[in-house]
Amino acid sequence: MASRSFWERAAGCWAGEASYFDGAMQPIIPAYGNVLRIAAQRGGTASIEEWKQYPPSELARAAGGPGLGADEGFEVASVQRGTLGADGVLDLGADGRWAPVDGHSALRELLEPSTGVPRYRTWHTMPSDDVLVTTNLGVLYTAYEADYYNRPLRDPVSGEMRPNARLGQLKGVSVFRYRRIPADQLEPARAERRARFGVRNPAGPPRMRS
Repeated sequence: MASRSFWERAAGCWAGEASYFDGAMQPIIPAYGNVLRIAAQRGGTASIEEWKQYPPSELARAAGGPGLGADEGFEVASVQRGTLGADGVLDLGADGRWAPVDGHSALRELLEPSTGVPRYRTWHTMPSDDVLVTTNLGVLYTAYEADYYNRPLRDPVSGEMRPNARLGQLKGVSVFRYRRIPADQLEPARAERRARFGVRNPAGPPRMRS
């Protein structure tokens, strides 16, 4: 029998924390919560459900909208679905393809078609069956100058969009640290992180990423 792929090893529930840095490695959010549920069957379907609990911050306000209090955190829920091939490659369609590395890691490069520059380069690795670590590199990928949320900026005088002189440079780095938990501990782990990071209202069911 073939050895288990990375995603077969990673299947189950995980609870952890993350840190988010800008391109100069200055902290944007020193710590926030993260909970995962991964389902994967080789030669079949796969899904990654994710809940992030942001503390009161610019990111929380951007995700939560103008009704979010200044002292309030926000929980974001998302799901990615795809297929896990016999070769261990996880194909998530618009969310990219994850290439396996010897059963202990998986790598993804998500390219921006208009520029050929990666939006993200992401590495998942499992030092053991109960520990998962993720490093995500965000890259400035738009052809023209844009704000932090990749919305195009126009010259205030001419109204024209200026070419992005920082195209391909590092935008940010996020690092996630997880431990495996029993399935019946997923909701308690979410609740604990909501309390810790000031989230008053739980997120609804996970939605496909846009």
